[in-house]
Amino acid sequence: MKCLVILSIATIFVGVESYVVPTPRVQLLYPRGFQVSIPDSPGVQLFAFHGNINREMEGIEAGEYSADVLRPRNNRWTYKNPTAPLNPGDTLYFWTMVHVDGVGYQKLFQQFYVPGDCPRIPDDTVSPRRSGIDIRISS
Repeated sequence: MKCLVILSIATIFVGVESYVVPTPRVQLLYPRGFQVSIPDSPGVQLFAFHGNINREMEGIEAGEYSADVLRPRNNRWTYKNPTAPLNPGDTLYFWTMVHVDGVGYQKLFQQFYVPGDCPRIPDDTVSPRRSGIDIRISS
């Protein structure tokens, strides 16, 4: 009987597929800030980001920047921070977690060094009115 139980449990574990958290894409935003994203895939329900700038993470701490992303946008799960001061020479230390079919998968101890020539992409959430710039033409 013991042999049958062990064989049944082994069969259950062999049949379970494991999700591998993809390496996130880190991009700098213009004029400031950054975003971290992973591609969408079947079963993903949540993407969580936790990070610090120039300070290593202490295990799975919340970090100075953290959020749960509840839905994908443009086929990617994206954490966006348009105000964080991430500049050349800085290092972004972070960890991510992805919930897939009710199970959480973590990718710990990640880092992104910002080189001096790192391009910035336009931040589609920033507009002149939002940034406090008011341009008026008078004659």
